[in-house]
Amino acid sequence: MKLKPIFLSFLLTFIFLSFPLTSQISIVAHRGASAYELENSIAAFKKAFELNADAIELDVWKSKDDSLIVMHDQMTGRTANKNLNISTSTAKELRDLQLKNGEQIPFLQEVLNILPEGKKVVIEIKDENEKNTKKIISNLNSILKRSGKEKDAVIISFHLPMLIEAKKQLPHLKCYYLSSEKNKENELIAICKKYNFDGLDVHYKILTENLVKKAKEAGLDVWTWTVDDPKIALFTQVNNKVSAITTNCPDVISDILEKNNYQTIYYEQKRSIYKILPRENNEIIFLGNSITDYGEWPEFFQNSKIKNRGISGDITLGVLARLNDMLVAQPSKIFLLIGINDISKNNPDSIILYNYQMIIEEILEKSPTTQLYIQSILPINNDFKKYPRLQNKEKHILFLNKKLKELCQEENLTYIDLFSVFCNEKEQLKPEFTNDGLHLTGEGYKMWIEILKPYVNENKPATNKLFESPYYMNRLKAHRQEKTRANSIVFLGNSITEQGWWSILLKNEDIVNRGIGGDNTYGILHRLPEILQTKPKKIFLMAGINDITAGRDITEIILNFKKIIEITQTVSPHTQLYIQSVLPVNDTSLAYNELKGKNSTIIQLNSQLKKLCEEKNIPYIDIASLLSDEKGQLKANLTKDGIHLQPEAYIIWTDYLKKMNYL
Repeated sequence: MKLKPIFLSFLLTFIFLSFPLTSQISIVAHRGASAYELENSIAAFKKAFELNADAIELDVWKSKDDSLIVMHDQMTGRTANKNLNISTSTAKELRDLQLKNGEQIPFLQEVLNILPEGKKVVIEIKDENEKNTKKIISNLNSILKRSGKEKDAVIISFHLPMLIEAKKQLPHLKCYYLSSEKNKENELIAICKKYNFDGLDVHYKILTENLVKKAKEAGLDVWTWTVDDPKIALFTQVNNKVSAITTNCPDVISDILEKNNYQTIYYEQKRSIYKILPRENNEIIFLGNSITDYGEWPEFFQNSKIKNRGISGDITLGVLARLNDMLVAQPSKIFLLIGINDISKNNPDSIILYNYQMIIEEILEKSPTTQLYIQSILPINNDFKKYPRLQNKEKHILFLNKKLKELCQEENLTYIDLFSVFCNEKEQLKPEFTNDGLHLTGEGYKMWIEILKPYVNENKPATNKLFESPYYMNRLKAHRQEKTRANSIVFLGNSITEQGWWSILLKNEDIVNRGIGGDNTYGILHRLPEILQTKPKKIFLMAGINDITAGRDITEIILNFKKIIEITQTVSPHTQLYIQSVLPVNDTSLAYNELKGKNSTIIQLNSQLKKLCEEKNIPYIDIASLLSDEKGQLKANLTKDGIHLQPEAYIIWTDYLKKMNYL
């Protein structure tokens, strides 16, 4: 079958746009591949080229008879079999020594002789004797010319007079000023500008956003050393802070940079477009890769405040790189879904989670009022066989989702479990939601919209203080540590629920108590998604009395109950939710003055709850009538303080649930 020219053109264009741009960061092997071979040895330099480093870095000293010797220390004892001072020894004396790997100490010209075509050599001049300055640079010039590698050399040094002389005698070579001094950005940049150096080569510990910004504004290049930690390498990669990284393990750093190379032609195009779009107050950002990119989110929700900031092919580091573009507007909400392309690129789990942590920290720091929602990575379906790099990655997705959920719990963020809704019994993306095993069809987006509705439409409280308290957080932490089986029966609510011995009274080990003293409907909403991830068989909910105590009106409380119902039906559609009436209080024995005279409000709330349950086809259980006297007060003999229950009340309650076949 022949492809139509228009389709073929589109396909080729898409492939071209998705192709990664060449990484702008060069890998410089520090004293050769010194993590694997003895530093500054021929073996280390050859190993670096074998590992495809872009350049090697070496150190040179002038011997007594003016040869340029490759060694880091002025004294040879650390890496050779005898301890001589290079500056006071002749080339022959040094040549007679043996490195600890059996080689001879190399001279600079010997290293240049093995430099492959297209590779660079970074020469650090260690000698700081100002009397030797002109002689060293003159010798260096001669050696480079004889080797034919003059265009392949870069000069670096901590010693300012040496670098000044290098730039004077070798103006065609790039010269970088080495530094590890903190808080000296302005001084370092001024020196580079004064002497026409090409840039700074700084220790990674002093590499900051501020230094990079100032250096680039001054037209200077920036390198960094010595980076062996992949996480530090990623920091340098974000928004191209540096153009070269010096490392002892060039293969490790090169590999992690390649797996985290987010810059494609399409990425840069879309990012530049997003940057010029007008910003407004209270934006709701949908952030992610192609799965987000393809969604028509403002139309889905009929909300112009929603902004689609998905970029096809994006990864976690790409999101981190462009995050500040969005945070300047202080969005009200961010819905983040990212990670499947990291998995496709075989990015390590530790790095993906580290990038997530950096994303979270940046949002919390730069836009603390933004409500962040972390959405689980969606399942895939490899029966379609469209994405070979995602074959057998199902367990990888499950592991990351587990860790993302834990991360959200640690950071007190909302985790939205899409995976459980979109997967079938084989933990694959349901075929009715996809036509390629990865991306969603209209039906898939329709389901996604239903899941997100309660979160998109909810009005974020001014602070989490609406429900958080030390006791709430401690109990929530304890609940998270407990293992809850699927198909359990959950009693959910405040202290009235918490004080019930449900599993004992009902003689059922599958019953779990998820009451938290002082909780209200906002606190229930906060922890409900976690409870639903266990796919409970039934939930018996009683809440609202603490909302009344807080002075919330019935409309606000009912709105929260609507959200509870919507979230339950969407996230765990097979869970049967039961709404139990709010219990009355006994004004005579009531120990809580703020609730005195509130029974009329409780009656109104229960009336609205019953109506809501009828509308939503949810069972409404009238426990209040069971425990009330003829005046509508909580029976005196069933309470100890006018609100909390005596054991006899719980027996009446559970007997009624059994009698009505709710259990």
